Amino acid sequence: MKIKNRIICLLIVAVLLGFTSSANAWGRGGFNKEKGWGKPTEEGRHPVEGLARMLNLTPEQKNKLMEQDQALEREILPAQQKIESLRLKMEEEMSKDKPDHRVIEDYVKEIGQNRVAIQMKRIDFLLKFRESLSPEQRSKLKRPRQR
Repeated sequence: MKIKNRIICLLIVAVLLGFTSSANAWGRGGFNKEKGWGKPTEEGRHPVEGLARMLNLTPEQKNKLMEQDQALEREILPAQQKIESLRLKMEEEMSKDKPDHRVIEDYVKEIGQNRVAIQMKRIDFLLKFRESLSPEQRSKLKRPRQR
């Protein structure tokens, strides 16, 4: 009975991790002025396009933002691939007749560490980007979050 409870708990954790991974993909869906990060922009434009328009970025600021965004994506790609690999291994372990709780727990912990690393890189990206904005642009950036 104890093993069944652990398996159920692990399945719940796996489902929750799946939900949080989509929530962590803050900018991949785009920036919508009314709804904020993660909502698709019309016609599938790059999220930087909507942000650049909303903040009235100069062409130089927009180019710099695009370059930094591409660098961020390259930087976090290995961690995203590692997460996917660990997720598949965890699913494989969980599908066994007698899954090893400790192995699954290790996978969950390592997936979490990689997600934290990705999120911290995204936060660093945003903070660095904010430094390059004028006071007026910073004010515009804060407005959607204040709702």
